[in-house]
Amino acid sequence: MKRIYLAPVVALLASVCILGWRKHQEPVPIRNTGDGIPDAAQAGDVPAAMAQCRQVMAILQQNNWNIPNPCPGAIMKLLTLADGKYAESSMDRNPHATNIAVPVTDPEIALFTGVYARENRSYYKGDLSMARPSGFYIVGYKKTGEVRQVPIDQVRMKAHSQPHENAACFPDEACYATSEPFWVRTDHPQ
Repeated sequence: MKRIYLAPVVALLASVCILGWRKHQEPVPIRNTGDGIPDAAQAGDVPAAMAQCRQVMAILQQNNWNIPNPCPGAIMKLLTLADGKYAESSMDRNPHATNIAVPVTDPEIALFTGVYARENRSYYKGDLSMARPSGFYIVGYKKTGEVRQVPIDQVRMKAHSQPHENAACFPDEACYATSEPFWVRTDHPQ
């Protein structure tokens, strides 16, 4: 008779132990952004990219902060970084697209690129994701003519002209406020 009562108790304890153990395990992501792509900030030629952005800045400054119209092919090539092949974003990896943005209507920023910034987002079952941002943006400022690296943790979000959209806001811009949210949500899976 003792064996009959002992078996359910052992089964109950075993299931509690297994379920308790699984509950405290780290969730396993379904996929991660940038899997299999080297990090541009580590594998890329950052000094060459900085020099290239300075060239673009000089051209923009000579043209009153605009891209010359018509735009010569040489300038279009300058707007594409060789390190784009390492970008986390597939749009920035496209060799036929530019990956240096020139926001001509922005009164403060002449150019920027996010090729060296990574969200490192992991996606989990359900609607959960977690980001581990790293890297930096390269930003060109109109006021000073300076091109510099802005670490990802110094980038903030600002409202975009499109509803439910956000745009990057960099230090020294009028829109910049440290009270604003960091550029990317870092929700942790439950």
